[in-house]
Amino acid sequence: MLLAMAGRGLKSGKIPDNKLVEMIAVLKVKAIETSISACFKLKQEHGGTGFEKLDYLQCCKFAEGDSRILMQKLTRDRLQAFAKSPSGKGKEAEVYGLADMVMERTIDEVTGAQSNL
Repeated sequence: MLLAMAGRGLKSGKIPDNKLVEMIAVLKVKAIETSISACFKLKQEHGGTGFEKLDYLQCCKFAEGDSRILMQKLTRDRLQAFAKSPSGKGKEAEVYGLADMVMERTIDEVTGAQSNL
């Protein structure tokens, strides 16, 4: 579903819609976080050999937009859809919590759509 949407958007030469932008941001953040977490667990279980490229994943976390910035963007975009002037100052934990919920829902939508193919 995501690839089809991205392909149509890129071929049309138009700016992608908000849903596609959200999906890409979610998948970027979650793919890297999941990979780092899995590699860390594997390293703890099987020792440090074979994990010399693990720092590359840390670089990916901050490349092309820090994951935290993308999470803030997801939250801000969602809040702007429902409110004229969202306020997040001093509420970082709530902002990141909402971003996590948005990401989980988006992943469920994407994987649910793929399982129906």
